Amino acid sequence: MLPLIHSKRSRTFSPPALGNWLLPVSKEKGLCVSHYDRVLSEVLEIKADQQNSLFLQSFQRALGLKKMVDRWRNSHTHCLWQMTLSQRRNPYAILRMQNTMVQELALANKQLLMVRQAALHQLFEKEHRQYQQELNQMGKAFYVERL
Repeated sequence: MLPLIHSKRSRTFSPPALGNWLLPVSKEKGLCVSHYDRVLSEVLEIKADQQNSLFLQSFQRALGLKKMVDRWRNSHTHCLWQMTLSQRRNPYAILRMQNTMVQELALANKQLLMVRQAALHQLFEKEHRQYQQELNQMGKAFYVERL
């Protein structure tokens, strides 16, 4: 049944023109949809596609963040596992490294002591030469025994 159109001029109802207003949608079902309905369905499909694309983008972003967190968690767990594995694997190597570090610290302290002693010795020699020059200017000198 066709909808009736009301005409203001002639207070009568008449059916619409059948031109482009009725277009077949599905031949097997024999349904017809007006041009307005077809445009409306296309607009709704476009909006649905846009909403789906926004949803997919946000879903992909969330999935990317989840993958990044999972990779970080896996690498952190792997790092902890490697550390504990190396500690459990060879405790004697850890003891040897600690002993080596203690020996290196003792040698470094000895070297530092020798450097400080050499610097102090140079300072004393410099002061001795300066004092000797001051005495020479006054016409005095240190007693130096000749062999």
